[in-house]
Amino acid sequence: MKKITLLLSAVFFCMIIFACKKSANIIQSNENNASSSSKLSTMAAPAGSAVAKYGQLSVSGRYLKSQSNATISLRGLSEGWSGWWPQFWNANVVNWLTDDFKIDVVRASMSVDVTPGYLNDPTQLTLLKTVVNAAIAKGTYVIIDWHASPLLQTQAVAFFSSMAQQYVGNPNILYEIINEPDNTVTWPQVKSYAQAVIAAIRQYDPNNIIIVGSPSWDQDIRDVADSPITGYSNIMYSVHYYAASHGQWLRDDCTYAIGKNIPIFVTESSGTEASGSGSINYTEWEAWLSFLEINKISWVNWSVTDKSGELCSMLLPGASSTGGWTTSQLSGTGSFIRNKLRGYAAIVSGKTYRITPVNSGKSLDITGASTADGAIVQQWTYSGGSNQQFIITDVGGGYYRISPASASSKGFDVSGASTADGASIIQWVYGGGTNQQWQIVPNGSNYNIKSALSGKCLNVQGASTADGTPVIQYGCDLSATNEQFTLTQLN
Repeated sequence: MKKITLLLSAVFFCMIIFACKKSANIIQSNENNASSSSKLSTMAAPAGSAVAKYGQLSVSGRYLKSQSNATISLRGLSEGWSGWWPQFWNANVVNWLTDDFKIDVVRASMSVDVTPGYLNDPTQLTLLKTVVNAAIAKGTYVIIDWHASPLLQTQAVAFFSSMAQQYVGNPNILYEIINEPDNTVTWPQVKSYAQAVIAAIRQYDPNNIIIVGSPSWDQDIRDVADSPITGYSNIMYSVHYYAASHGQWLRDDCTYAIGKNIPIFVTESSGTEASGSGSINYTEWEAWLSFLEINKISWVNWSVTDKSGELCSMLLPGASSTGGWTTSQLSGTGSFIRNKLRGYAAIVSGKTYRITPVNSGKSLDITGASTADGAIVQQWTYSGGSNQQFIITDVGGGYYRISPASASSKGFDVSGASTADGASIIQWVYGGGTNQQWQIVPNGSNYNIKSALSGKCLNVQGASTADGTPVIQYGCDLSATNEQFTLTQLN
């Protein structure tokens, strides 16, 4: 019996050695394949693309900055696990997400320590590079996501060293070096791991953004805020939320981090419970998106998959693997987030718009085409006059100034800086007060326009459809069509 036990132990030991050598050989083969490709040459981003607009990204304080030093936030979508949803990891999907969903960034969440995953299947690297190269060609930012929770430092250092060598000089690239460390590790452990991986990347790529996770599935942002990584530039920290599970308490933790100048990037989110299913909490989801927009925090929604019964999957089962999806092929999550992304992308600072109340089809209008302070904002049948055209200008912090083209020095103003329901909306010389700043929030294919001062919405009084009805502020009701507006760009 003892001999048999010893023999079995010897056999088991040999099997372990063989398995470890096999895994090591696969990893080494992956790295060799990556390194054997010559470094990709940088190419000019297509005109109008996100990379053409924003260029090389950087971090200043808590903000993400464009190459011209403007404060920006990126919005986008995440691929599902490459090992389980490989059919969507192709250039056609990246192109469709960019053109139809209007994303700025795609997250390439490469499976690592699952089966199939990068550590046991070299094709995962091929899928990753397909998405990354497609994003570069399209002018879309792309997050290279090491989609593993354990602190696999040796493997991650080797992987990101090769990625940094291959993609250095491409402004499209962001590196996410770990996905959702769980609650069995501490921030000092994650921080130590991150410092090693960051050093490996910075040996070859001195500039591109690196995103670091935190324990408890990317939610211990307070610990990060109390002891951030130092000695490196262009580092951001990931927060993940699922709105039906993570509410005000996590936003409060983010606010704590913001107060300590910590740059946050929400690399994964949805309106569902943390499981990806259960229920969708649209109220909390709206609250999260409003919070992110106001605080200029970039965000990515999970995920481009068609898993039956999973509410966070954006596609219904059987959807095409190459994009071109009709609205009937989108899940509730897919439809909601597509409308949000398209809505945000449609607002171009400095452009002139007609603003149309959905309930009446008329147009917002400065009464009597007046240029005087105090003239009221009303609705009137559209005739194309400059008093019915409005210049929308980004003033920072997720807010906009709305100025009549007929009196461009003025702006929409809550009369008397009131916070009460029913307060009139007038025009007044723009002074930058919060009663003259507005958040423009996509609501389906329409928009709500919310006062920065009161948080209330523009409202066509009494839901009237008559010419001359004044516009007031009122508590927001997202289903009320007299608080919904379409924006038509005129120039």
